[in-house]
Amino acid sequence: MKDVQNLLIACVTVLTAWQAEEYGSENYLVACECRDQILDSLDKAKEPVDASRDMKTECHSCANKATVPGNCHIRCSNPDQYMTGNQHGINHGWFFYPMLFDPVWKTRLCNNYVPLKKVAR
Repeated sequence: MKDVQNLLIACVTVLTAWQAEEYGSENYLVACECRDQILDSLDKAKEPVDASRDMKTECHSCANKATVPGNCHIRCSNPDQYMTGNQHGINHGWFFYPMLFDPVWKTRLCNNYVPLKKVAR
């Protein structure tokens, strides 16, 4: 993951310099803003490392899970903007994240995962 991030940072830096050269200084500021947004997105997209979580079942133990009346699928009350799903699940309507989805079709861990608090009995 770190190698991919470094490659993206290098590409964005080169593009920013090229845009400044090609289009002038007023567009350089726009390119810099775009570069900063991309770099911020890279920082936010780092997946949390937690061996106790499983990508396909973590939603069932998350405080953000919400039910959908009349449906066995769930919805998310705090969606992760970086969430992606398997194309097969998307094509068949099983992964319409965050409104109606089956977590089995997720392709990454959620950045907004909040474990349910266990109730003492």
